[in-house]
Amino acid sequence: MEFSIYNEKVYKEIKRRIRRLQQVGTMDSLSIIGANTENQIGASFLSLKNLANNYSTDELVARALWGDKRREEQIFACFLFPDELSREKLLTLIDSCLSFEIAEYFGSMLLARQKEFKTLIKDWQNTENPKLQVAILTSIARYNILNYNKDSVDKELKNKIVNRNYTNKYVQIVASRQKI
Repeated sequence: MEFSIYNEKVYKEIKRRIRRLQQVGTMDSLSIIGANTENQIGASFLSLKNLANNYSTDELVARALWGDKRREEQIFACFLFPDELSREKLLTLIDSCLSFEIAEYFGSMLLARQKEFKTLIKDWQNTENPKLQVAILTSIARYNILNYNKDSVDKELKNKIVNRNYTNKYVQIVASRQKI
């Protein structure tokens, strides 16, 4: 069993600062249209990203935030995780991912910057896990943007992943965005 001690002071500070980003109007609007607002406070991605700029990478605090199973904490955690997580840790994170929205952030903000990115997506290209499928699709797009004209994902592999026959409707939508 792995035992680690995280910086509780930093963890509590981040949670407090995330709460201050709450946008009541956003939550009211989401409720009016019938969206599920459980496990979220309505902080925007941009405000979370700006807040994350004040903190350095810290896997232990990121894991504690991820474990809270709240939208904003999981998004914020993606900024704090390091660029070299093991396959097992990445798979554990995606399995405890709160939603498809978080899976998209996981792919574009975390998976796309992993040192072993190309190996990971090649090995996981046939996964049946819909959230991992979403993460892979969004990570390819982000990786290619970050590495434009340098080290893009092999076009054959990208086309194979994008054009795969996905059974989940949400994954189909994400894949169709990559075909444009």
